[in-house]
Amino acid sequence: MLLDILRIMVLKLHVFDFDDTLVSSNAMVRVTHKDGVTEELPSHEFATYIPLPGDDFDFNDFEIYPPDGKILSNMFNKMQAAIQQYGPDNVIVLSARGNTTVMREFLQDNGLTHDIEIVGVASSDPQAKGRFIRDKVLSGGYNEVYVFDDSKANVQAIGAAMKKIDGVQ
Repeated sequence: MLLDILRIMVLKLHVFDFDDTLVSSNAMVRVTHKDGVTEELPSHEFATYIPLPGDDFDFNDFEIYPPDGKILSNMFNKMQAAIQQYGPDNVIVLSARGNTTVMREFLQDNGLTHDIEIVGVASSDPQAKGRFIRDKVLSGGYNEVYVFDDSKANVQAIGAAMKKIDGVQ
C-alpha cells in the first residue's frame, strides 16, 4: 500500500530527442558562410558547430520525412518500455525540428503504436528545449525528468531549467 502511494507521488517524465537519438538519417544542415561557400553538416556535427559571423543556415532536410532514416533500436526500445511502464502521457519526443507530422509518421511507420506527444521547438537553440520542458514540468506536476538526447548542450539546458524548480530531479 505504501509503495503504491509512493508510485503515485513520483511523476516521471521521459523526454526523447528525435534526430541521432531515436533516428539516424542523411538529413543535413547546409551552412552558407559570408564568403558564399556552402558546407553540409550532419546533425551530430551541427550540434557542436560554432557559428561564424555571417553564416546562413538551411534546415530544409529536417522539415521532411527523414531521408534514408533508420530507427536506433536501443533508444527506440527504451522509449517503448517507458511508454509501457509510465504511460503515453508521460513520454514525449522533443526535437529541434519544426514539422511534427513527419516525425510522427516516421515513428508510426517504424512501430510506434501509442499516441504520445511529439513536439518540435523549431529551433537549434538548446534553451528552447529547456524552456519547453520547464513549462511541461510546471504544468504537469512532474518531479523526475529523464532526458535522452545526443546533444550535451540540450541536456545541460534542460538540466539548468530543472534546477530552478524545487523538488525536480
